Amino acid sequence: MYATIAVTEGPRKGDSFLIDAEVIRVGSSGDCDVTLAIQEIAAHALTLSEESGQFRVYNRTTEPVYVGNVSVDVGDSALWGLGMDLQIGPWVTLRLLPADAPITQPDLYEEEEYDEPDPENLPMEEVTEEKESTLMPVLVVIFCCLMTGYLLLGDTDSLVQGRGGPPVTVGQLFEKLSEEPSQNDQLLRQSQQILIDAYRAEKGRDSSRAKKYYGSLMRMLQTEHVRVKNVIAKAKESPEDVEPLTDRDKLVFNLYRYAQYKTGSSSSGSSSSSFSM
Repeated sequence: MYATIAVTEGPRKGDSFLIDAEVIRVGSSGDCDVTLAIQEIAAHALTLSEESGQFRVYNRTTEPVYVGNVSVDVGDSALWGLGMDLQIGPWVTLRLLPADAPITQPDLYEEEEYDEPDPENLPMEEVTEEKESTLMPVLVVIFCCLMTGYLLLGDTDSLVQGRGGPPVTVGQLFEKLSEEPSQNDQLLRQSQQILIDAYRAEKGRDSSRAKKYYGSLMRMLQTEHVRVKNVIAKAKESPEDVEPLTDRDKLVFNLYRYAQYKTGSSSSGSSSSSFSM
């Protein structure tokens, strides 16, 4: 699809990206088609897939994402058409425009001049409607800030406290699983889908179902987890004889530990350490 993605709000306001592809990657990573150099945004936050002259937006991040007024939860998708805004958390707002649309400051940001009516003479219906339309964007911003605070600070249940490194959050796991090496790995792609299902079950307050997903994730990763544990144990005895762990090994280990933590199956005698991500 041949179109322009313009940044209308956020630190990169005024930037624009001319795109011509059926699948577009959006995120803070330099290898994305639309690179948003904003630290708070995941390396691969969104995937856009062309669908009938529009883009279907797939949310790959735990940040709240809105397409127009539609909230798109992690793992969900929504259609993004020309002229519509797409918001990633409180960090950035994007607008989809025709490829030949002139991207200039006046085109994007100048308001049309008009004679404002006297508020004293407005009919009661118009006054009420004006107050509601003014209040709605404020409520949306407050909601986004609350959701961001919850995900970054308040979601303490999603932290795996580890003696061997900093805590691992579900957001960090999603970010690693969305990177290209993980997307090319069948085991990690399946792990990502199970993690999404478990996360959505938790947000729906279905803890029993969420635990089943985490249990499935542990069983699927069991063999690889045992292998990594053996490498770690051998490295403690004779580090010179052991190859360093790969990023994939560390991710598998952290995924298993996270699922183990969520199911409550980690015993007091077992190590709850995790690798820094």
